Amino acid sequence: DISEEEVKHATLRAHERGANVRFIHGDLEQLPIPDSCIDVVISNGAFCLVPNKRRGFEEAYRVLKPGGRMVVCTSTVKEDLPEDIKWPVCMQVFVKLKELEPMVKDIGFEGVVIDASDSLMSVEVEEEEE
Repeated sequence: DISEEEVKHATLRAHERGANVRFIHGDLEQLPIPDSCIDVVISNGAFCLVPNKRRGFEEAYRVLKPGGRMVVCTSTVKEDLPEDIKWPVCMQVFVKLKELEPMVKDIGFEGVVIDASDSLMSVEVEEEEE
């Protein structure tokens, strides 16, 4: 996690539960971890805010052991956002859903499954009458 406080909080909660996990403070685009040493990468919400999505996925792939697994929950956009609207910065950096699978496969991930079955959030912008 990029937040040291979140790493401390998660570490404490995991320790209290006896979980065999380690949380690391770092930037997803430059992980402070050697190559091929992680069994599982789990990301719940971090990827949607990574400016360079490809670099973030490349780093996750780099640190995973051969046969390692990755699970990501992230916000995406289904289409280009209209340019005439001032979107929040977070939405401006969301990855396009149609670009996600080809990108991660190109990086080297195999067995890619994208589950959009619980994709209830949508934003519709009404056209202004002229």
